[in-house]
Amino acid sequence: MRYAPPGLCVNDFALLRDDDGTYAVLHLQGPWTTEFDHLRMETSYGRATSADLVDWRSEGTAFGNGLPGRFDQQAVWTMHPLRHGTGMAMFYTGVSGLTPDGWPLQSVGLAYSDRTDGTGWRRHGTTPVVEADPRWYRTADRMGWRDPFVVRDDEGDGWAMVICASDASLPVEVGGCVALATSPDLEHWTVHPPLIAPGDVDELECPVLERLDDGTWLLLGSIGATRGFEAWTAPRLRGPWTGLLYTSYAAAE
Repeated sequence: MRYAPPGLCVNDFALLRDDDGTYAVLHLQGPWTTEFDHLRMETSYGRATSADLVDWRSEGTAFGNGLPGRFDQQAVWTMHPLRHGTGMAMFYTGVSGLTPDGWPLQSVGLAYSDRTDGTGWRRHGTTPVVEADPRWYRTADRMGWRDPFVVRDDEGDGWAMVICASDASLPVEVGGCVALATSPDLEHWTVHPPLIAPGDVDELECPVLERLDDGTWLLLGSIGATRGFEAWTAPRLRGPWTGLLYTSYAAAE
């Protein structure tokens, strides 16, 4: 299988399955450039469909930047769509612009759709639903607040979100962490201290949470500097988290 929209490049993606069994991919897309430029290359989500995960058909653009002056006016980055009622909710990274030193300012937005095929998105309001809390996270140069991933909270009836962030208490070169936020309704969020802050990586991108058959949790994260993956397990979502290879991290307060 090889897929790319005509004339564009593909980056992070999410795989959906419609009620009729059709698969759909939502993916970051943008024009090819000689040097990687995440502000120009990731300005919309493309969509493609398949009946068998092998042959794909490009369906055009499904979601794009926000209007001028909004938190997602500059770019839209990695998303996480999930079933919600008879439709879907999608959390996504919005970039409003750059700091004076050229660093992207990121936050998390929310969109809804009445459909399950990855189309028909409507933004929830004009502001982000989750932003970095300066008590624990960088909010200016070298900040991170992207790649949201949402699951059911195992300590109540609400939801939990993990986010790629930068721990303000650590040197920036080793401040990569996974942030935690919780919500009773997907729209109102409380930000907590880092779920994991290893202290030896610059970024933990695209965190993914999965609950295993025995009730324990698996967390995967992409390490920015090495482009590799690390994995952790925990008996409950709030920890304690144990690295599958080498170490253990305390639970979030």
